[in-house]
Amino acid sequence: MGATVRAVGLLAAVFSAWAGSAVAQSGPVRVEFGLLVLPQPVRFEEGTDTLAEGSDAALAPVVQFLAEKSYITLLRVETNAASFPEGAANIDLGRKRAERLAAWFGSHGVDCKRLIFVTFGSDKPAGPKGSPLNDRVDFAPARLRNIAIGGMPVDGNGITVQEPCG
Repeated sequence: MGATVRAVGLLAAVFSAWAGSAVAQSGPVRVEFGLLVLPQPVRFEEGTDTLAEGSDAALAPVVQFLAEKSYITLLRVETNAASFPEGAANIDLGRKRAERLAAWFGSHGVDCKRLIFVTFGSDKPAGPKGSPLNDRVDFAPARLRNIAIGGMPVDGNGITVQEPCG
């Protein structure tokens, strides 16, 4: 019990230091307010699940981040699709994009146990309706040393498209 309390205390201290500052650095990737900030955004061709040109370069720093930060044991990959006015079409597109990203990470050697893919469709806007900010991919550390960060659900309350492999 004492070791568990010490481990949880250490985990809380590490997370507090990480989350307490607005920004934590990691090479070309930084963490701001619980999300990875990449040197360039991951983009899809409009209204599709086809990765746009330059997406390999945008995703490579995420692979590097996971390689460098083994203590981040689960990273949530969130797709937000706002290509259609509203509703099920955005959820469907978000699912397809999440599946495409799962395949991309798998083909680039990322351990599937470290990733969970979710979609929010158009239900988590980052800007006003119609803004390109609403059509995006976000990456959020979800578990630190196998403990959910901040006691939040690892799916971030999104629609789980692909669970970490078993």
